[in-house]
Amino acid sequence: MDPSRFPVALLLRDAIRELLAKRRALLPALLLPCAGITVLAWVFEIVGSEGLKMFVWWLAYAPFYVMFAVSCHRTVLLGTEQLPRASGIFWTRRETAFLGWFVGIALLAIAVSFVSGLLALMLPVSAGNTMLGWARAAVLYLFASYFILRFSLVLPASALEHRVTFAESWAATKGHGITLAVAVGIPAGLATMILLGLDRVIGNYESLLFTLPYYLVSFVLMAVEIAVLSIAYKYLFFITPNERDRMS
Repeated sequence: MDPSRFPVALLLRDAIRELLAKRRALLPALLLPCAGITVLAWVFEIVGSEGLKMFVWWLAYAPFYVMFAVSCHRTVLLGTEQLPRASGIFWTRRETAFLGWFVGIALLAIAVSFVSGLLALMLPVSAGNTMLGWARAAVLYLFASYFILRFSLVLPASALEHRVTFAESWAATKGHGITLAVAVGIPAGLATMILLGLDRVIGNYESLLFTLPYYLVSFVLMAVEIAVLSIAYKYLFFITPNERDRMS
């Protein structure tokens, strides 16, 4: 393997390995964030999330996501002793700083989505062609994810209270953008497939029979996505290419 690069399989393998090894300590810390996100999703499926309600949804969702993500990043990178001692609300200046970077990434995602929309106008329309439709979606996903994820190493850095800027994240991920997009896209794609499967079986988004299993699997896959960023941050900022090559 070229020591200057790392494959998708290595990112996913190490991310899953770290989560499994530390699952007993990680699960209690994630109970409150998972419960909060699940309840919010169920409520907003009932009351709707159009217009101003969507803004309220994101305001309510963000703190729970921050607690979830910070716990995952710190566990993967520092160990289980970095977790909260018990389930409950835990919020420090670290979580506030992480929220600020998360909002910055969200604003970037909005801008990239706008450009992706313009790109979509230039791509051929699927017109009932399933394969063309999937290919079109893959191109748009890779385009958006490439830019968003190259800036996203500020998130694991913030969780560790390290100072990494957007510019430094972009520079460190040079040559790794597509790898990150694919590694994060695999669990995200699995979550989409599960959503479609549950929709065909249950067909009622407001039912707890739909919400609970979908979000249970989604939380596992979201933890993998977050852990992938953690591992990428470790490889690009703390481990030399030759050390990484020996680990593979």
